Amino acid sequence: MRTRFLAIAAILTLFVGTAVAQPSTVRFTQLTVGATAVRIPVATLRPRQPGQPQVSACHLQLDTADIRYRWDGTDPTSAVGTLMTAGSHVTFTYLPQLLDLRFISTGGTSGVLNIHCWTEP
Repeated sequence: MRTRFLAIAAILTLFVGTAVAQPSTVRFTQLTVGATAVRIPVATLRPRQPGQPQVSACHLQLDTADIRYRWDGTDPTSAVGTLMTAGSHVTFTYLPQLLDLRFISTGGTSGVLNIHCWTEP
């Protein structure tokens, strides 16, 4: 009986230890989008810490004001690009696309993007 208990305890310790040692694969950042084009920080998408994988998808939710975005690596303008209205959200699931995303506000008020990024297993 004692041997069985010790074996179960050893297995649980192994699994718990493994779960705790794994780095988080979900990251959050906020990005203020004003009159100058900005992008998601590369450090969010491709972290430099050892063991931290690059992301494979990000979900963006916009607060405050409308913005425009482009994912071809070109800066949008206040009149050119895909319109994203305050309160809306979008998910991108391709790292090269995420690296090429650029954002700009459409008017005098800055938008705030809430960005959750993660790694697909």
